[in-house]
Amino acid sequence: MAGLTQDIRIALRQLRKNPGFSAIAVLTLALGIGASTAMFGVLNAVLLQPLPFPGADRIVRIFSISHIAHGGMGGPSPLDLRDFAAQDHTFENMAIYDVWRKNVSTSDSSIEAEQLQIGLVPGEYFEVLGIKPMMGRLFRDDENRWGNNFVAIVSHSFWQTHFHGDPSILNKSVRINDEPYSIVAVLPQDIPSWAVRDPQEKVDIWTPFVPYSTAGSTVWDEASRGERGWGAIGRLKAGVTLEQANADLQRIADNLAAQYPVDRGVGVKLQSIQEDRVRNLRPILRVLMGAVLMMLLIACANVANLLLARNAGRRREVALRVAIGANSRTLIRQFITESLTLGLVGGLLGCGVAWWGCEFVARIHPAQLPQLATVAIDYRVLAFSFIIAVISSLIFGTAPALASLNVNPAEAFKEGARTNTGSRGRKRLGRLLVISEMAFAVMLLIGTGLLIQSLLRLQKQDAGFREDHLLTTDLYLPPVRYPDKASLTRFSEEYAARVRHLPGVQDATISGGHPPQDHWMQLLSIERRPASGLEDMPSIARNVSDFHYLHTLGIPLLKGRDFSESDNETSVPVALVNQAFVNQFFPNEDPIGKQIRMTLPSDLAAGTPGTRFTIVGVTGNTMNRGPALPPLPHVITLFRQSPDLNVGFKNLLVRTSLDPLQLAGSIRQQLHSLDPNLPFAEVATMDQLIEQQTADRRYTTGLLALFACFGVVLALIGVYGVVSYVVAQSTSEIGVRMALGARRADVLQSILKQGMGMAVIGASIGILGGWVLRQAVAQLVFGISPTDPLTFSSAAVLLIAFALLASLVPARRAMLVDPMVALRYE
Repeated sequence: MAGLTQDIRIALRQLRKNPGFSAIAVLTLALGIGASTAMFGVLNAVLLQPLPFPGADRIVRIFSISHIAHGGMGGPSPLDLRDFAAQDHTFENMAIYDVWRKNVSTSDSSIEAEQLQIGLVPGEYFEVLGIKPMMGRLFRDDENRWGNNFVAIVSHSFWQTHFHGDPSILNKSVRINDEPYSIVAVLPQDIPSWAVRDPQEKVDIWTPFVPYSTAGSTVWDEASRGERGWGAIGRLKAGVTLEQANADLQRIADNLAAQYPVDRGVGVKLQSIQEDRVRNLRPILRVLMGAVLMMLLIACANVANLLLARNAGRRREVALRVAIGANSRTLIRQFITESLTLGLVGGLLGCGVAWWGCEFVARIHPAQLPQLATVAIDYRVLAFSFIIAVISSLIFGTAPALASLNVNPAEAFKEGARTNTGSRGRKRLGRLLVISEMAFAVMLLIGTGLLIQSLLRLQKQDAGFREDHLLTTDLYLPPVRYPDKASLTRFSEEYAARVRHLPGVQDATISGGHPPQDHWMQLLSIERRPASGLEDMPSIARNVSDFHYLHTLGIPLLKGRDFSESDNETSVPVALVNQAFVNQFFPNEDPIGKQIRMTLPSDLAAGTPGTRFTIVGVTGNTMNRGPALPPLPHVITLFRQSPDLNVGFKNLLVRTSLDPLQLAGSIRQQLHSLDPNLPFAEVATMDQLIEQQTADRRYTTGLLALFACFGVVLALIGVYGVVSYVVAQSTSEIGVRMALGARRADVLQSILKQGMGMAVIGASIGILGGWVLRQAVAQLVFGISPTDPLTFSSAAVLLIAFALLASLVPARRAMLVDPMVALRYE
């Protein structure tokens, strides 16, 4: 114990004795350990933190795999889930649910009516999650029926913000879509946004699961069995595996498919709620964790090089200790203790870097990744920081310690001795460390370059319409005051007409959706092309609008005609289709004049195949499922002629000649002059909406670029350090060469050659490493190959150029060596 105490005192003395070395080494380690700790904080928040539900490892999401849900997976229909629950043997309970935006107001006159996320759930939903109300009760079975569901459960945050934590809130009223709902419970905590269907916003109020499909019917009617897309969760029985539960539900699904035509070709997939929480984050976490690991290794290699250089100046100290009887074990213990001291000091500062990094990650996380909002420092993160500091110390301290043992006391004590028997090995180790730094730095640059180019390509994607000077708002017309197609159409047309007359407005349109996410999926049937069954009917994206839609958005009309005022309730129903629709369904035909039907499975089951529409025009493709995916076949019809989709959910889009947000107040006044109870909600420019589509990629690219910059700087410091060390060790040799007639240019070339040699070898290894790890970034790139030759070569050339600059300073110093001064040391 006394020996260890003495070693620690010597280590601290060495740090004080070499303040320049200590500061550089500690800051380098703080950067590497801090970034690694911050990244572990992200992994801890997303992967290791227990979910806020009891027995969360037994909670699963239930998906239906069907061609109707474009992309492969959607929620089961409520009737299918009811049959699953009745026949299954592996679940304790199951629950269907959905999330809708609705108009909400309270008696608090200071809070204007607003649009909020409303969860539609049965009481079993909270039982699956294991949540008991803080006060009040859950929904009863009889409340999950049409006309008997005017009760609500509010979130903890809604209770605080809208009712100021009133303990007598039970049985008070909140108005949802202009209907009074009695509050029957308050939840003890807010359910995380990632646990609901829309990952970008949390749910504020929960009402019984009674969504309607068509007027006068609900999803509990047999005709609605084929309607999918709801959310579904379940809690497994103790001891049941995910695979056993999946097999049991698939057995039931097969039986239902034999009984009901709408269930043919529909499978089942289960996913744990933990896995569902991180599935969109895995590629991002994989890339960022790899980048941080590389940065940590670069930092370790850098400090190892610094230790090599410092230990080279301690040859006489080591020789003296060997001469008076110190053995190798004692010396190694001393050097390792010094490394551990250095690592722990760096780790302590790294915790500060990590705290700032976690705050930064949580504060700027995009709405698409709400899981990152909980990133913070806790005991797990602190323990990781300590462990990584110790491991790093061993990594960067062991090799220099072993290299320092190779000392010949007789040579070390010679006056003016400039070399020793271990110098060649030390130089070789130093170069090897720099080569590894360069390789990791090139790999970081390759990954960053790929993501930057991918992001630029995404941002340059042709949206298919004019994004500039376009304002969007959401609108929901409650059925209490707008119960039929006539009232919905009348309000929509009047509102849009008033907005068009505002100064600075060029045009305005009301629609059921809009880019960049515009894919309400429906089944398609084409006249004179009979489908053999429901499973053979293709699904397409559909929107409804007024006849100003194309002009307002600036969507090009490629063929045929646009909608007109003459297209009304009494005329032939007409439709516009996009080029992707023509390419898929009429590749060698003129689509103008062709007739199509769009419908839902519930309509087919009820014997109503849907309205027949005649195609009158072909539009250009628009971005209807984000910039990273090709556009879906898309159909636009008119509100006037589409009773099946003329519902209260609408959007107002306004083309302006001014800054769109400057007109928001005037547009709000027009809305409230027609209906003062409607909230003016989700106001945004189209530029902002499209920018949100790439927010997660910009986030990832920015973090990776930050790590790459730090990694490159550390690698260049390593190159500079090694070349400087070589110059310092070769001063006498350079003096002799110059005394014998060597030109200064020859000396410069010789020194640069050493730096460039390390850079070229490191860059070559980095290119190979980038190719080996290409799959890590494959899921994050768009429009570019993960092995893009230009990116790989540019990263290597860039780092070699930087390495040349880093080598130039010590090389120039060598060129200016005075031969007489250098020879005096000999």
